[in-house]
Amino acid sequence: MKKKERQQLIASLITTREIATQDELVRAIKAASGDYVTQATISRDIKELALIKVPAKFGALKYRLPQGASNLATQRLQPLISASLLEAKIKGNIIALRTIPGSALALKRLICERFSKDLFSILADDDSLLIYLEDAVVAKDWLRKLKQQAF
Repeated sequence: MKKKERQQLIASLITTREIATQDELVRAIKAASGDYVTQATISRDIKELALIKVPAKFGALKYRLPQGASNLATQRLQPLISASLLEAKIKGNIIALRTIPGSALALKRLICERFSKDLFSILADDDSLLIYLEDAVVAKDWLRKLKQQAF
């Protein structure tokens, strides 16, 4: 199972069930998809999805998606893009961004928070990002939106 599919399944499972532990999540994924995932993989997914624990019935805790995380990332993304983006280019499903030195990693984090469902992968160093999207159509639309915020 691909990471994106697994994370979508995790989001679905924790919104429809009360899942309190990583082990319960491993078992729920196995039951829902037939795929076995390790606890380490689940741990990384929990971190990337920024899952939180909230009170469940009978005083226990359960996993939940953070509310408003996408809106918060959007609020922080626009000023950073406006202040740091120098150049944006596209080739097929790949977008290359050049930023002022020192801002690419922060921009990567916010892009991941805001657009994780569109991303295949993203690489960043000190002043540049390579963003791989699922397909060229998504990439063109995504770049258009990014440029509206930046320029």
